[in-house]
Amino acid sequence: MDCPVLPLAHVPAAQQSYRHTHVGRISCEVEGRNVHSLPTNHQCLLSVVQTKNQLMRLPYLLLLFFALLSVNSEGQIKKKKDIPYILLSHKSFDTQRHRLDVYYPADTSAKKDVLVFIHGGSWQGRKKDSFRYIGRIMAKKGFVTVLVNYRLAPKVKYDLIAEDCARAVSWVYKNISSYGGNQDKITVSGHSAGGHLAAYISIGNTFQKLNLKNPVYKTILIDAAGLDMYSYFREYNNKYSRSLFTVFTANPDQWKAASPIYVVQSGIKIPFLILTGSKTFPAILKSSSDFHAKMKENGAVADYQVIKGKKHVGMISQLLFSGNKVYNIMISFIKAD
Repeated sequence: MDCPVLPLAHVPAAQQSYRHTHVGRISCEVEGRNVHSLPTNHQCLLSVVQTKNQLMRLPYLLLLFFALLSVNSEGQIKKKKDIPYILLSHKSFDTQRHRLDVYYPADTSAKKDVLVFIHGGSWQGRKKDSFRYIGRIMAKKGFVTVLVNYRLAPKVKYDLIAEDCARAVSWVYKNISSYGGNQDKITVSGHSAGGHLAAYISIGNTFQKLNLKNPVYKTILIDAAGLDMYSYFREYNNKYSRSLFTVFTANPDQWKAASPIYVVQSGIKIPFLILTGSKTFPAILKSSSDFHAKMKENGAVADYQVIKGKKHVGMISQLLFSGNKVYNIMISFIKAD
């Protein structure tokens, strides 16, 4: 059994090493690095051996411990990891990045709603494994859940990253029934850069360019970045913004072409749920609000909710807990007619 993965941003370097009690242990990771172990027995004592800095370690241990409790409190699931979603013989096949994981309820007799999650990381980092807690928890709530890897900048630009995500969703459409999923009920979601990619492939022409059917049923954006890169680059000129030229180039025409807000037009049939944290980055708050307004102006179905007190990373790390209200918001949206 795996424990939830705590995003690296939450764990200072001095807190990434400690000992454990030997009551049957499970591997935990910080951004894919095996940094500690926790006992599987819920009656155990979480023991911490003194290192350089102990002041903030206990909250992180408690976070992981209670996330373990929530994960184990629900139904049985299965998983299949590292499935290639393009042909191994394809000229662009990347053995690490062109893969996805499927988490699904053990009972596959009835077809279930499907959630595809696209991770964030500024289009330049992170991986699906860091968010497997979403796969497990949503599967235990009755959803077939797919976590997607994709190629990263600077190796590829945003358009090829989006093509990877579209190919992954197309694979889901063609194969998810084998895991008990309903191919006609595929909701695509993403956090941060993953939110941008989810929006971009949902309403843009990426599927069309690849001669693929767009099978997206609904879309959920979780504190999405990049909804309006044109306005972002015009307003911000700093080290971080310039680093994104490896993704979007320094060409303003490309900034617009990459921005979902400029793709919005009348006739969009895919409902959107747009979630942002009240304490997230100002650029994300503004672009999310503007994107919602543009969707509504063009007659699209779009629900916009601001989650009180949450920062950008907190918008995804809160999903470590199966009882978090954002899960309820997402499930209500997916299940609504």
